[in-house]
Amino acid sequence: MPVLEHVSHTEQIAKWVGDDVQAAINSGVFADLPVMWGDSDGLGGPPVDDPCTIYFGLSLGEYADGGNQVIYQTTVEQLVDELIEDNEDGDILLRVADKLRVLANKLEKAALQNKSNNKNDIQERR
Repeated sequence: MPVLEHVSHTEQIAKWVGDDVQAAINSGVFADLPVMWGDSDGLGGPPVDDPCTIYFGLSLGEYADGGNQVIYQTTVEQLVDELIEDNEDGDILLRVADKLRVLANKLEKAALQNKSNNKNDIQERR
């Protein structure tokens, strides 16, 4: 047990919890789109159905420990639905819609570029 300093209990408890949380964060916080793993979810499970599924995780020790992670899952659609339900400001909804449109265009451009590169690679191999 740490030596207690003469501070309020709330501050000391916050420091202990904060140190533990910071250590956990330093050992590995992640967010990813598990669709990128293709034939699995990247964690040993089946592939996700919704390509906009997001995993948020916090490793509670060294990653090599295996299984010492807390993982949460949501989807972009769930986040958007919550935003629509909880927000009456049309300007905010339009800003998010504009940004999602920009990201959709970016994904489409990258997909088309990758297809073109793959086609060129095949032609070069012949």
